[in-house]
Amino acid sequence: HDTFNMNDPLLGKNKYLRQAISMVINSEQLVNLFYNGRAIAAQGPTPPGLAGYDPTLKNPYRQFNLEKAKELMKKAGYPNGEGLPVLE
Repeated sequence: HDTFNMNDPLLGKNKYLRQAISMVINSEQLVNLFYNGRAIAAQGPTPPGLAGYDPTLKNPYRQFNLEKAKELMKKAGYPNGEGLPVLE
């Protein structure tokens, strides 16, 4: 669900900010709420059924972890979100 415009002057240059945003998206909750539990949260670019799909892949930045996201926000230069402009 999280795709970033790498040409964006804020997001494209700040890996830690992108990682933090990814870690506050609760994919399991989204799947249950919007897809009635009948979807698989993406862990990479290859979907099930295509060659190269790895069902054991667990992207460390696609796991909901608020504390880790807060640490990444500090590394990104926005502790507690301070100074972060509105993202559209």
